[in-house]
Amino acid sequence: MKVAFVGLGVMGFPMAGHLARAGHDVCVYNRTAARAEKWLETYPGSRADTPQAAAQSAEIVFTCVGNDADLREVVIGEQGSLPVWLPVPSWLTIQQRLLMWPVSLMPLPLNGVSVFGCAGFRWSGGR
Repeated sequence: MKVAFVGLGVMGFPMAGHLARAGHDVCVYNRTAARAEKWLETYPGSRADTPQAAAQSAEIVFTCVGNDADLREVVIGEQGSLPVWLPVPSWLTIQQRLLMWPVSLMPLPLNGVSVFGCAGFRWSGGR
């Protein structure tokens, strides 16, 4: 399965690695490019320069970031991982936008001190 993983912090780094070692085709994005390069030295996969590029051909997208503002940026920001060709009002929340598109959202609450924005979404329709 083609997987995009956005956010390679303390929890995201090994989570993306487990997916890669399980045989999935993982493309990672991290705001700090050096962290993505370090991930590539450890695990098989590829990296993208933006969340949007990482998600371009993915069947499922995981995000694992530190706070709500970071989650908004990597999902619905200018280079976010959700498709930009489906116009929606900018004031909608991430959940409201997802309801308008052919995707399924799966929040993944995790026990951790610094991780608040872990979620996954999967394309359930054509693009």
